[in-house]
Amino acid sequence: MKLHYKKIFLFLSILAVNGLLFYMLSHSSVRTRPFGDGDFHEETKVLTQYLWGNVDYNYVSVTKAPGPILYYFTPYLLSGSHPEENTYWIFSMIWNAIWSSVALYLLSVAVTRFTSNTLAGIIPVLLSFAVPLHVYYGTSVTGEVPAFIGICLIIYAYSYLNNLNAKKAGRQAIIFFATGLSLLALSRPNTSLIFGLMIPVLYLLWRQKSPMFKPLSYGLGIALGTIFLISTLVKQLPNTRKSYKQLDYLSYVILQGCFQFRDEPNDWRFFDPSIRGDSKDMINYQATQKKLYQQMEAENKSLSEVNLTYMKDDILAHPLTFLRQCITKTLYGHSLNVSSVKPQNFNLGPFKGTTGYLIFYYSLNAFNLILILLALTTLFRKYRWNMLLLVLIPWLALLLFHATTYMEYRYLFPIRAVIVSFSAIGIINMLYKYFPSFIQKFNINSSPNA
Repeated sequence: MKLHYKKIFLFLSILAVNGLLFYMLSHSSVRTRPFGDGDFHEETKVLTQYLWGNVDYNYVSVTKAPGPILYYFTPYLLSGSHPEENTYWIFSMIWNAIWSSVALYLLSVAVTRFTSNTLAGIIPVLLSFAVPLHVYYGTSVTGEVPAFIGICLIIYAYSYLNNLNAKKAGRQAIIFFATGLSLLALSRPNTSLIFGLMIPVLYLLWRQKSPMFKPLSYGLGIALGTIFLISTLVKQLPNTRKSYKQLDYLSYVILQGCFQFRDEPNDWRFFDPSIRGDSKDMINYQATQKKLYQQMEAENKSLSEVNLTYMKDDILAHPLTFLRQCITKTLYGHSLNVSSVKPQNFNLGPFKGTTGYLIFYYSLNAFNLILILLALTTLFRKYRWNMLLLVLIPWLALLLFHATTYMEYRYLFPIRAVIVSFSAIGIINMLYKYFPSFIQKFNINSSPNA
């Protein structure tokens, strides 16, 4: 009973701090755009207004990933029949604050299971609050937060895989793995490589008769079935909204990637005309985009056809340039930056103006690099190949996709859950080395199993 109250207290503490951070960041100059690109906002709004009886069914559309629309459906419906735009945003922020708190709590429990140490479970929460990217992205209606929650659920499922002696542990692993994988893929279709990477790992687990094989196979099957069912239902909607369809949007993003860091590998400004309108890469991209639109109309081809053909021909003609771009995108994707505010307008506590911007972000990226290296070191030193590959698959899937197409840090944000979890395990292992008697007081069992 005492342990039960401690868990409740931990969750309520996470929720309280999280709520405070959401409030503070939503009133700061570095918050994201409230509705992101606007697509998920508009389509979720139309769907809920249809249910309220205010919109005709013919206007209901899901043109991109259905995950965020399903995720934000509840707060949008609770916003009322005729809410103001700001009401949608406030309700979605509250929703994000609650569910990201649940996600951080699950990470805490997972790390405690991995290490058999309750103190270790506090560390990923503290690291998440030290660099509250879940809050930064949570102040916007985008797919980032549900994708992050999906990874947290997957890690929570993996923590059960350490103890598969009981049937209950296997069932729990299946449920959370399937739910997390479904939410991740439906929120971010760019993670689809996960399914391809899972197949050889499952084959190796099957060959070794690993107890991990069955729960992971069942979970993967359920996830694929769920994704197929939801995708099929989405196709039955009217989908008359004039917006890029998923494939056209993908080709549009890929075309941007052909010019990202192409002639200006040291220009790490956000790839947007309003920010990089003066750059050579942006000028060349816009000129090429105009030519491809003309080609599309002249040859009566789709946007995806002309864009993807251009990408294929460009890679074949400039393979070394493409390779250099991939390396630069990999480095860029693991850096932290805020594109919504210019350095001269930066204002966050004592950090003000261009000088404050540089001090803040150099310090932030140094800290972030340490966490990444610590997480990777922990994974390679402490875990056998099966758990190592399973944990790294989401990271590798996102990295491979965006390093070869178009990269923004927000695309790699979901793997933040991996970074804070396994860097926390690395920290507790170091503390065991230097303060063994103190750390052992928090052990659940006689010895850690990290």
